[in-house]
Amino acid sequence: MIGVTVVLKGTSIGASTDVSGNYSLEVPDNGGVLVFSYIGYATKEVVIGNATNLNVTLATDAKSLDEVVVVGYGTESKKNIINSVASVDSKELVDRPVVNFQQALTGKIPGVAIAQSNGAPGAGMTINIRGVGSITGGTQPLYVIDGLPLSAGTDQGNDNFNYSLNPLNSINPSDIESIQVLKDAAATAIYGSRGSNGVVIITTKKGAFSEKPTISFNAYGGVSQLAKKVDVMDAYEHANYTKLARDLSWISKNPAKNKATDALSLRNIDDRYPAYMLPYINGEPGLTNTDWQDEFYRIAKVQNYDLSVSGGTTKTRYFVSANYQDQEGIIPNSGIEKASVRLNLDSELSDKLRIGINVNPTYINNNLARSEKNWGDEGLVIGTLMQHPELPVYNEDGSYAVDKLFQTLWSGESNVVQFQNPVALANLVDNKMNQFRTTFNGNVEYDIASKLTFKTSFGADLNYFERKYYRPKSLSYRTEPAPTTFFNYGSVFNSNSVNILWDNTLAYSESINNEHNFNFLLGSSMQKEVSKDATAEGRNFATDNVRTINTAQERYSSEDQREWSLLSYFGRASYNYRSKYLVTTTLRADGSSRFGSNTKWGLFPSVSVGWRVSEEEFFKNDFVNDLKLRASYGLTGNNDIPYYGSIALLSTNGKYPIGDVVQSGLFPSTAPNPNLSWEKTKTIDVGFDLSFLKHYTFTADYYYSHRTDLLLNVPVPSSSGYSTSLQNIGALQNQGIEFAVATDRKIGQGDFTLGLNFSANRNKVLALGPGQEQIISSGGLSGSHVTRIGHPVGAFFGYQVLGKFESADQLAATPKLGNQKVGDFIYQDTNGDKLVNADDRVILGDNNPDYQIGLNISYRIKGFDVSANVYSQQGLQVINTMHRYLAEAWGNNLSVYLDENAPRPVWGVGSSTHTRASSWQIEDASFIRMREIILGYSLPNTLTSKLRINRVRIYASLLNPFTWTKYSGYNPEVSSNFGSALTPGEEFGNYPVSKTSTVGINISF
Repeated sequence: MIGVTVVLKGTSIGASTDVSGNYSLEVPDNGGVLVFSYIGYATKEVVIGNATNLNVTLATDAKSLDEVVVVGYGTESKKNIINSVASVDSKELVDRPVVNFQQALTGKIPGVAIAQSNGAPGAGMTINIRGVGSITGGTQPLYVIDGLPLSAGTDQGNDNFNYSLNPLNSINPSDIESIQVLKDAAATAIYGSRGSNGVVIITTKKGAFSEKPTISFNAYGGVSQLAKKVDVMDAYEHANYTKLARDLSWISKNPAKNKATDALSLRNIDDRYPAYMLPYINGEPGLTNTDWQDEFYRIAKVQNYDLSVSGGTTKTRYFVSANYQDQEGIIPNSGIEKASVRLNLDSELSDKLRIGINVNPTYINNNLARSEKNWGDEGLVIGTLMQHPELPVYNEDGSYAVDKLFQTLWSGESNVVQFQNPVALANLVDNKMNQFRTTFNGNVEYDIASKLTFKTSFGADLNYFERKYYRPKSLSYRTEPAPTTFFNYGSVFNSNSVNILWDNTLAYSESINNEHNFNFLLGSSMQKEVSKDATAEGRNFATDNVRTINTAQERYSSEDQREWSLLSYFGRASYNYRSKYLVTTTLRADGSSRFGSNTKWGLFPSVSVGWRVSEEEFFKNDFVNDLKLRASYGLTGNNDIPYYGSIALLSTNGKYPIGDVVQSGLFPSTAPNPNLSWEKTKTIDVGFDLSFLKHYTFTADYYYSHRTDLLLNVPVPSSSGYSTSLQNIGALQNQGIEFAVATDRKIGQGDFTLGLNFSANRNKVLALGPGQEQIISSGGLSGSHVTRIGHPVGAFFGYQVLGKFESADQLAATPKLGNQKVGDFIYQDTNGDKLVNADDRVILGDNNPDYQIGLNISYRIKGFDVSANVYSQQGLQVINTMHRYLAEAWGNNLSVYLDENAPRPVWGVGSSTHTRASSWQIEDASFIRMREIILGYSLPNTLTSKLRINRVRIYASLLNPFTWTKYSGYNPEVSSNFGSALTPGEEFGNYPVSKTSTVGINISF
């Protein structure tokens, strides 16, 4: 077996077994005791005596039962865990090219849905634990790194890009020792008002006392490319489609007179098509036929280097690491470059006094892409798809072929999409963000008595952002030819936040006759965050060579500051009888500055019970190794709401007539609510943990989560001076089931592991505002989503398409919208009133999967290792709102509009009834995605030992190599409005997901 640790007991002399299970080490003449250990197997000690060759067989361990799991403000033996807690250890993170730890969690934990909705380097990933937990509040879990709850992130400036950066980019995955995901309210109640969306606890690596230094070096490099292309028309299809659309538009203006054969010079600009399309319409071969996706998306490079040193003396242990990562994006001029270092240091100053320090400074340089915008805001993804394939990317001299579409309109030739050459736009616009983040946590522990320990911790999260954006004068805009003035725009945005934490805990443990075991924890926590932003903007710069704001002819600036604080007291008491009967209770009191004067404090209790049936004499058998039944109930909160939501804020836009002069002034812009309080979540969880036949584990859970006091803006009488008031009034529920099965055993001469998990969640809105049945929300299409009582949050909303009008008689006899014609969609008259209008819109589906499955497999034999991760969601839909612009004969079009069941060719939003939200845009986005495949080989110990190297492994990997789905867009996990529960699952030009090939090496010595 490879990787077994062999240590001479009481010394730092040690080695690891190679691929054949061999090991060698020099020991003193007086022999000693060798300790053999391996995760999943019982540790074994063997006396050396006079032996020179020791062969040892390790037995599988009910092990894991004694494994220590990190929980809130402490640790617990796995066998005594009676909450829903899932763990991922460093084995899932090392030996693989993971750019962020969320990637490593995907498909590993039941009930945790991790969506890579955006493929931009450094972009955030959506994580929902057991469903969407709020309507307008925060829905992401709380992250706790080495005891420090992290800020969700800092404001990232103006909207020159529209995806959220990952606030956890500062964490190097190679530094992580373990990840615990607390899922039920009994597990998260110890975090009180921040626990309702789940808690992710990350523990970073530490050295070991009395261990010689271990040096590890890991490196990988590779390339990324577009994983899938969207099917759009080629130049010949596009020219003919545009001609047909413009002819139909021309004829409709005067059907008795106008004909398709009428010369372009007779038509108005809206009904003409560009002259450069004529050769394509005539079928001339060998013309320019640009595939803009091929020209725009690039082969991007990625490289990563990790170096760490760990070890310790008898009194001090340390872990020091450095990381450098450079990841280009597949969109030109986008990417992320990151450098970080970490120091984890622990020291025993005496038998009773211990100190620890964790420091992690990180510098990140982001090159951003303005990808998720519409064409009018120069969104690169949608603009690339709309670009006319008849036009070239470059001029004959190699310069960018800019302004081609603009000139078509400016010259009066034809009204076509007004979008700049996207390759030029991506490369010539500067859009950068620099971030410097430092997390620090220091602690002191003192044993007041043998079983009573006091711990005080001080932590800080210091975050600084600088955004710089510049659109050059030399680049025309659709309404302004170069050199531009108004659209020669630049901005500098600075933001910094200081988040400080002071925790104090008192822990006591007692065991009576090794049967009655008690653990008590009391604690307090004080946390405060202050954030400051400053923005300077300018237009019409003197020259593109000097881009500082002071050189702009027009300048603007703004500044704001905000802060919040949290004071908490908490406690936990647990009891078990011989680890057979178990009970744990927690209580936390939180006082928050975010809430109303009448509701500053909230209480969050929980209780959980467990019964290890396998410890009963009547249950002893050879099949079941361990069986634990558990149940829990808890109350948690969600304080992730707007700053100062409970008080009346003043706006500076007031206008007051004083005499004959209108004066500027302040006016109240938000209604006060002194009773504004937490969103509350009550959760019941029942489940069991089973291990059987020594090699298999099975876990199952059922949960019901009832969330109340959700924050909604409720209409109020206009006599109050306000239109709405933020109140605790909504309610929703999540309920579901989770299963996970795993095995770790030998097959032949190799070691085989398998993990399979399944989860299904049902989300339903229970209450909204007074007399309110639904909330209609808009994304890329007006009114495309609805949150309605009895249905999931953010369901898709629109018209049900029955077919299309085939004749004038059918058009005349069928209810329809006012401007519909033959060839348009037939929308269902759902209420039977012989009319089609907004009242006929229905729920068309939602973005929630019926179920999700994760499959993880690995096999190691004779130095070779292979592993794969497969993730699937089934039963979800996506609303593809790219149809709004890719259905009109203005830019290029989706190829689906060439199909027989497609509506007639049209152009112009006013006549495009099919661009209304309807079942036509709703697509089945069920998918099976091969997340990762890795093949590695470790050099034999006989070779590496000669070089005084413990281990050398080389590997190759594929990330996102295959996705099986019917969805026509770039990514079935798409969601343009990141983090918005009201408008999920929308495709509107998201940065596409890439597939990546890498090779790497792992060395330790």
